[in-house]
Parts: sequence; C-alpha cells; structure tokens
Amino acid sequence: ASERTAFIRKTAQDMGYYPNVAAKTLKTSRSNNLGILYEDRMNHEYFSSLIDDLRREADAKGYDLTFLSRNDSSENSYYEHARQRSLDGVIVLQADYDDPGIIRLASGTIPTVIIDHVYEGCDCVISDNRTSIEQIVRHAWNLGHRRIAFIQGEKGAVSRERLAGFYKVCAELGIRV
Repeated sequence: ASERTAFIRKTAQDMGYYPNVAAKTLKTSRSNNLGILYEDRMNHEYFSSLIDDLRREADAKGYDLTFLSRNDSSENSYYEHARQRSLDGVIVLQADYDDPGIIRLASGTIPTVIIDHVYEGCDCVISDNRTSIEQIVRHAWNLGHRRIAFIQGEKGAVSRERLAGFYKVCAELGIRV
C-alpha cells in the first residue's frame, strides 16, 4: 500500500495538485496556524524582533502565523476570530490586558500564551523587569558611573516595574534621583 501511496502522491505532485489546508484541518483538527495578537505599531524594536523570532521558530516547526484582529467591537471578537480561523493557539504580545476581549481569549479553550502579563490559569512568559533594571544600574555603578538616568517608555505595567526597580536600587546606592 505504501508503494501505491507514493505513486499517487508523486502523480498528484506532477499534475500540480497540492493538499487543501481547509480539508486537512477538518481531518486532523489542527491548522498548524498560530495567532499573534499585537495591538501596537509594528515599528517597536523589541516587538518587531520578537515577532521575527516567533516567525522563524514557527516556520521551523511547520506553523504559519496569522495576526489576530478584533474584527468588531464585541468583547468575544478575539476569541471568535481565533476559533473561526481554527488557530491551534494564540500568542498575545501586546494588548490592553484589561480589555474584556483579551480576558475572554485568555480564559477560553484555545491555548493562549500571554507575554509580560499574568492571568490566572493561562500560560504566561514574564520578564523580571524590576530585577533587570536593578542589575543594569548596579553594573553602571560598578563601572564608576554616578549620574545614572532612567528614560521611561510608554506607561504600563512593564514601565512601572522597571521604574520601581530603578528607584529601589538608586536609594540603596545613594544615587539622588
């Protein structure tokens, strides 16, 4: 039977046929497609680098990436959009984490990974922003720098954590802010 299968596949390839992704998804219940939810501008250096890394890794594992959009104003729209596209999972890189649509996605049945935010019962990847900035300031201090500035990015949880770490280490080192 494997010889016949190989012959059929070769013949189909020679004739220009290719697998129908929608039909394959119905049969296997997998789309090999992951959603990326990113609500900010695409010119952010960190996130554009992260998206590129995700694209390369997904490609190496046989997955495609689809940017997930709201499509409408209902609070379930991210979740519904992901379901309609039969996404195998969603990665939330940047979003309004208090948005009911994001909360619905994080608490739904579609495997979801949240970056730099914690939802109970959802897989999350968190940077240790407070400790990182403390290590950076201590490193500058150990190199002999005494006038150290902190330039804050956009307001949000990540910036608040970094700023808290900056104030803490400056107080410990006697640096006047």
